[in-house]
Amino acid sequence: MGGGVHKINKGGKLSIHTDYNKHPNTGHRRKLNLLIYLNKDWKKEWGGELELWEKDLSRECVKILPIFNRAVIFDIDNAPHGHPVPLNTPENVSRFSLALYYFTNETPENPRGVYFIDDAYIFETSKLK
Repeated sequence: MGGGVHKINKGGKLSIHTDYNKHPNTGHRRKLNLLIYLNKDWKKEWGGELELWEKDLSRECVKILPIFNRAVIFDIDNAPHGHPVPLNTPENVSRFSLALYYFTNETPENPRGVYFIDDAYIFETSKLK
């Protein structure tokens, strides 16, 4: 396991990227990301949506607003993601998330999809290839 709290201030962004998948010390493969958003009263016009893209970066598949208590779980194999549009928040508002990473020593399989949980529903995006 690994992870931490992420804080992004006004004007901040995270370019679309693919996460590393091998732990530098143990050699275990990073398999899953779990993001939990900690942003009470988040306004859509502030932006900050997590974008999940096709592995070949041909198109965005999903945008997920970082609202309070929303959880996103995804297999990191061939899963480009980020929030490339700079935050448009007031000066005193930041975007917070808790990130947890799951590592395994198993051989990777083909990713089955991306899941996010919202208000007790689980959505699957199987368009990621």
